[in-house]
Amino acid sequence: MTATQLKAVLPALRAVSDADVSAQIALADEHFDVARWGGLYAEGLANWVADRLVVNGMPLSADDGAEVSKSVGDTSFSLSGELVMAQAHDTHMRTRWGQRYRQLADMVGMGGAWT
Repeated sequence: MTATQLKAVLPALRAVSDADVSAQIALADEHFDVARWGGLYAEGLANWVADRLVVNGMPLSADDGAEVSKSVGDTSFSLSGELVMAQAHDTHMRTRWGQRYRQLADMVGMGGAWT
């Protein structure tokens, strides 16, 4: 899969250079069994790449990153303690992209990816 194809699957990647996306795609190859992922491969790969970019310090949008709590005016937001613990043990749980990747990996089954 090329960077252009991946950006079509996940528009949030459009702001990232093709070189950066291609580098992550190359790193992902050993983590995916393409035949096992089947029709979910493109979405799974796109979310995996986006997650790795954010975890490595390249936010795709202004609200990327792990937040435990946030307040804006009179409104506050907090994550559950279980999610915070999951984020501590599984780096994929630290971003919305990684969380979606994990959902897809669960749908694919144990043979879909290994880390």
